[in-house]
Amino acid sequence: WISTRSVPVCDDDGRMVRMAGVAEDITRRKNEELARLKIEEGMRRTQRLESLGVLAGGLAHDFNNLLGAIQINVEQGLKDPGDEEKVLHVLTQVQGAATRASTLTNQMLAYAQQQEVRRTQFSLGEAATELGGLLRATISRKTDLQMEMEEKDLCIDADAAQIQQVIMNLIINASEAVGDRGGMIAVRCDRRAWSSAELRDFQVGADLAPGEYVSLQVTDSGSGMDAQTHEHIFDPFFTTKFQGRGLGLAGVVGTVTAHAGAIHVVSAPGKGTTFTVLLPPCAEIREAAAAAQAPAEGLWRGSGTILVVDDEEMIRDSAILLLEELGYETLSASDGPGGVQVFSENRARITGVLLDLTLPGLGGTEVFERIRALDPAIPVVLTTGYTAGDVADVLKHEHVAFLHKPFGIKELVEVMRELG
Repeated sequence: WISTRSVPVCDDDGRMVRMAGVAEDITRRKNEELARLKIEEGMRRTQRLESLGVLAGGLAHDFNNLLGAIQINVEQGLKDPGDEEKVLHVLTQVQGAATRASTLTNQMLAYAQQQEVRRTQFSLGEAATELGGLLRATISRKTDLQMEMEEKDLCIDADAAQIQQVIMNLIINASEAVGDRGGMIAVRCDRRAWSSAELRDFQVGADLAPGEYVSLQVTDSGSGMDAQTHEHIFDPFFTTKFQGRGLGLAGVVGTVTAHAGAIHVVSAPGKGTTFTVLLPPCAEIREAAAAAQAPAEGLWRGSGTILVVDDEEMIRDSAILLLEELGYETLSASDGPGGVQVFSENRARITGVLLDLTLPGLGGTEVFERIRALDPAIPVVLTTGYTAGDVADVLKHEHVAFLHKPFGIKELVEVMRELG
C-alpha cells in the first residue's frame, strides 16, 4: 500500500514542468486498520447474536406465559368436564390466550416488516381487565391481583395488540418483582386532566401538552429499585435477572411514544414500584364501533364446495369444521400437487379454494397459478402466518382474498362473504 502526495511545479509562465511529490509505504498501517475493522465487525456480530438471544428469550417468555394460562385452564376443565359453566369459562380463557398469542405474533411481524400500526377504538379498562383475568392463573397464589377500573369513558385510539403487550409486560414485571413471597399488584385505569407541572415529572413524554388522558397504573409491593437500576430500566436489553429478556420496557417506551403517550415510574428499595402510562383518549366513541360489537342475530351462511389445501392436519381439519358450520361442503388436500389434482378432478363442483401458501411438493403460489389456469375466475382465499405483503403480487388478481393465521369463524365469515 502506497500513499502519495503530489503538486505541480510551474515555470514563470505558469506552465507545469514537472510533478513534485512524496510516496510513503503505508502497508503496515493499512494492515493494522484492516485487523481493527475485522475485530470491530466480530464485535458487532457478537452483539447482534446477543440481541437476537435476548429477543428470542423475550418472545419465549411472553409465549410461555400465554401457554401457561392455556395449560392451567385446560387442566382445570379436564378435572370436571361435566360442569358446563366451568368448561365454558375455561374455553373463554383459552380463547383469550390464543388471541393474545396471535396478536403478539402480528406485532412482531409488523415490527419486522416496518408496517403501519392498525389503530382501533377500544376501552383501556376492558383490555386491562381481560388480560388481568388471563394472567391471574400464571401469578403466584400468594399474590393478590386487584383490578380497579374507574366508571368513566376509558376509550383510546390505538393498536390493540401493542397496548395489550404493554399491559402484559407491566403486570408480568410486577409479578416477578413480588416473587414467590407474595404481595399485592394493583392495576388501575382512570381518565382525568393532567397539568404541565405533573407531566414534567414523567421520565417519558415530559413535553406532552397538558390536558385529559386515559391512564394505566400498575403498582406492586415488590422489592423496588435502587437509583442505579431506576436510571437504566428503559435501556434496550437491560435486565436485572440472571437470565432473560430484560424488563421489556424499551419496547413499552417505543409503543407509548408512538401513541403520543407518557410514562412515569416511582420506586424505592423495599417500597415497591408504580408505573403510570398516559394515553390520549378517543375524540369520540363511534356508534358504529359499538354496533359492530353487538352480538349477531344469526350466523351468516354460504353454499357450495370449498377445496381446503393445507399440509397441517390440525389446521386443515379446523378449517373444514368451520366451513361446514357455515353451510359449505368441503374437499381437502395435504400438499401442493394433491391440491391441483383434487381441483382438476372436481373443478365442476368446486366453488372456492382455501389455499395455504407454504406447502410441500409445490408452493402455494404455484398451486394458485395452476388452479387459475384451469379456472381463471375461481375465488381463492390465501392463508399464511406471515403478512399480506408476502403475497402482494397474488392479491392483485381478481377474486382473491387474504386470511391471516390463526383465524376464527368471525374472520372466515368476513372473507367468505367478501368473495361471495
